[in-house]
Amino acid sequence: MIKQISLATLAIFIIWSILSFCIHGVLLQPIYEETASLWRSMDEMKMDLGYFVSFISAFGFVLVYALFIIPKSVSTALKFGLIWGVVAGVNGGFATYAYMPIPESLAWAWCADLVLGSIVAGWIVGVMVKETKGSFT
Repeated sequence: MIKQISLATLAIFIIWSILSFCIHGVLLQPIYEETASLWRSMDEMKMDLGYFVSFISAFGFVLVYALFIIPKSVSTALKFGLIWGVVAGVNGGFATYAYMPIPESLAWAWCADLVLGSIVAGWIVGVMVKETKGSFT
């Protein structure tokens, strides 16, 4: 199971990084430019920390699925991903909107990003993490 967890974490981290570039680096770029006063400059951004947080989040996602979700199947994993994504998306998009002067469209986009990424992650764990005899064999 350790190998499954490790490989699924790496796969999700890579997919989330690609999605993040496409969504934040391309699609949402005009909104970020309009609200530039809210963000650090590119020189001040802490990209290493962002990647670390993304990796830990991917690991947490996989670990919760591997340890607590039964039965293990693509269908169950997609449902898990959807629930995880809605909770994370509402928090990440609308909790931020409640306290920062970001456009409502950005809150919706962040929410949708987290839902989409979590559903994709659910599919990945559903395919890669299978039930095994013993917990960490």
